[in-house]
Amino acid sequence: METATAQSRIRSAASRIAAALTDHPVLVFAAYFLLQAIIRTLLGAPPNLDEAEQFAISDRFAFGYGPHPPLYQWLQTAAFNVLGVNFLAIALVKNAILFAAYATLFYLGLEVTGNRRLAAVACFGLLFSANFAWESQIDHTHTVTNTFLCVLTALIFFRIAARPSAWLYVALGAAMGFGMLAKYNFLLFMVAIVLAFAMDRQTRRTVLTPWFAMSLLIALAIAGPHYLYIAADPATGAAKIDNLGFNRHGFFATRVEGIATFLMALAGVHGLWLAIVALGYADRRTAPRPQVALIPDENQAACRRLLRLWLILMLIFTGLVIVGGTTYFRDHWLQPESVLFPLVLAILFARFIDDTAFRRLALATAVVMIVIPVAVVAHKRLFSGAQRDAAMPDPAAIARLAPSIAEGGTPVVVLAEDAITRWFAAGHLRFWLQIPPPAHPEKPGLLPSGPVAIVFASRAQDPAAALGDLAAMGVEGFAEPVELPLFRPGETRRNAPRWYMVTR
Repeated sequence: METATAQSRIRSAASRIAAALTDHPVLVFAAYFLLQAIIRTLLGAPPNLDEAEQFAISDRFAFGYGPHPPLYQWLQTAAFNVLGVNFLAIALVKNAILFAAYATLFYLGLEVTGNRRLAAVACFGLLFSANFAWESQIDHTHTVTNTFLCVLTALIFFRIAARPSAWLYVALGAAMGFGMLAKYNFLLFMVAIVLAFAMDRQTRRTVLTPWFAMSLLIALAIAGPHYLYIAADPATGAAKIDNLGFNRHGFFATRVEGIATFLMALAGVHGLWLAIVALGYADRRTAPRPQVALIPDENQAACRRLLRLWLILMLIFTGLVIVGGTTYFRDHWLQPESVLFPLVLAILFARFIDDTAFRRLALATAVVMIVIPVAVVAHKRLFSGAQRDAAMPDPAAIARLAPSIAEGGTPVVVLAEDAITRWFAAGHLRFWLQIPPPAHPEKPGLLPSGPVAIVFASRAQDPAAALGDLAAMGVEGFAEPVELPLFRPGETRRNAPRWYMVTR
């Protein structure tokens, strides 16, 4: 009897959660991401690597920031200017964009399927992918803006196909332009969605029209200055492309390694959803239920179009491996495809998503929305940047040795042979000292004229020997440096580098 009562309570709670996710998904996610922003603000330092990078370089509006497209930096710079250089500005930017991505995916699902239940599955389905639910909270930056702009661009495309207007083409141009400034693999998404609509006889007119040419011109006007910046410094622009590891081995060895990493990336991104589908199939075998009709006839063509878009993206990424010779494929590079994957599964398995299946998905969603914030807190306290933070130079010592730094009168350049150490230290110092970020840390030869302080990491055991490491990083002509104490020396690992400072 007690078991039956407990099951009844669970079923009742699941029904209420399912109703909330169907009727008010945007409000649910607004509350969820507001909670995440509050948690991240309260957790404070230390920053994660991508957060440290934002502290280090988001101080000015520029057409480029090293190997990264500039959109996220622009948003973060604006937030720092309004809210100050703090974790509130970091948390609000990221979680506002994530909220926009989830909400927009709901409206895309509604536009494509015409069914609120399937649209809800699409948007809360992102919580079952580590890229969108976990890594986006603890580290990602540029990928977050790319997620939103891929979904927004798709939504505008589908709305133009159904109800074309001049303003929608203007909005499409803006979405594509900012997408090109969000992350470089957005270009692959643009190619895929144009092909998907051009291959459909009913929607070919969407892209074969002067209005679409106007959209492209708007996109180029927005993104053009950054790509001219990249063209002027192609080595910097290609730095991220080199991460793909094209043709590192012989022809066959390259393809074998590339396919292996590609399959691992697919498993990491889609594994949990595929497990859910398998469990649903097994449940259907043991407890058969009637199938349901959730997609109206007038939406069938749009659903086929969405599936075609997803398939083209998969073919493009597969081509990068087999034809292009990519040897190292990371899971978040699949983001333009993986953000659509929950909607793809909702369409493919719509006839099986009855009340029982949807209640179970809704209950699992509620559990995930509780577990993830708790896990974020635990990760931040136990495994996050604490180790790196412990091995950073003590900002108080820097301010004491060179008071003009804390007063903003002396720029700081942070150098280390390891780029991760360099960026992390630069963000660490900017947050604690509230000073302008280091000048050109990726190009140590470009030192500012006049007074400057160089903070650098070295394995050398004494300041005189550390000058050799500084010279190896492209900086010479300075007097013997001063060794800096560490921020949290009691927590520092034995192999942590020493930090030194020289001034001019």
